[in-house]
Amino acid sequence: MTLKSNLVLGSGGHSRVILENLYILNKKNIRLYDFNFSHKKNNLIFKNKVNDLKKISKREISKKNNIFLAIGDNALRKKYFICYRDKINTPNLISKNSNISSLSKVGIANFFNHFCFIGPNAIIGDNNIINTKSLIEHDVKIGSHCHIGPDVKIGGGSFIGNNVMCGIGSILINNIKICSNVILGAGSIVTKNISKPGTYITVKNKLRKL
Repeated sequence: MTLKSNLVLGSGGHSRVILENLYILNKKNIRLYDFNFSHKKNNLIFKNKVNDLKKISKREISKKNNIFLAIGDNALRKKYFICYRDKINTPNLISKNSNISSLSKVGIANFFNHFCFIGPNAIIGDNNIINTKSLIEHDVKIGSHCHIGPDVKIGGGSFIGNNVMCGIGSILINNIKICSNVILGAGSIVTKNISKPGTYITVKNKLRKL
C-alpha cells in the first residue's frame, strides 16, 4: 500500500505551527510547498525541505493525499482552499490537547491549535483557523475562512459570518452576531452586534469602526 502524502502549503511562521502539530500526531511523509518560493527559502524547516508550489506533481494531486493550508491570511487561504478542495483530501487538523465536543459539528480543512475548547452544539464551517487557547462556547456558529486568534473567547449562542478575523484576546459576550468580512483588533470587547463589514477596535472601552 502506498503511503499517503501529507502536503503542507504555506510559508513563514504558520507553516511551522502546522508542521509541529503534524509531528506531534506522528504524521508521516510530509512535504512542504511554498507559494512564495525562492532559493533562499529552500532550506530545512523541522527537517523538511521546502518545495516550489509549482512543482506539485500530478500524482500528488489526488484524493488519496491530504493537504493542509498553512496560510494565516483568510483571503489567500480561501483562494487555495477553493483551488484544491475537489482535488486533494482536506482534513481537519486538531491538536492533541484540544477539546471539541462530540455534540458540535465541524466542516473540513479547519485547524484547531493547542488547548482550544469547542462547546456542545457549536457549528464551525470550512477552512478556519481556531488558534491557541480559543474558547468557543455552546451553540456558537462560525462560517468559513475565519481566523479566531489566540485566547479569543466567544460566548454561547453567538454567530460569526465568513472571512472574519478575531484578533488576539478578543471577547464576544453571549448571543452576539458579527457579519462577514469583519476584522476585530486585538483585545476587542464586543457587546453589540456588528452588521457592517470593516475593521473594529476597542478605544476607551468602546468598540469603534476604523
